[in-house]
Amino acid sequence: MENIKDLIKEYCEDEGLHYMEDYSERGMYGRNCVAITCDNPLYVLSGLFAFLVDWMGEGSVGGDIY
Repeated sequence: MENIKDLIKEYCEDEGLHYMEDYSERGMYGRNCVAITCDNPLYVLSGLFAFLVDWMGEGSVGGDIY
């Protein structure tokens, strides 16, 4: 299984989106997370979810994504 970060990065590269692996802002208290810069977050989120489901293949439950 690939790392979920690698899959998100691959999706962003395919879609021409800006991907950051070390995003941190106020209120995060020094913690980092991945971030995607885009104009339409709902569209990107639904596309990313479809990409992950396709990657998992038929018959998978989805717990692997969580």
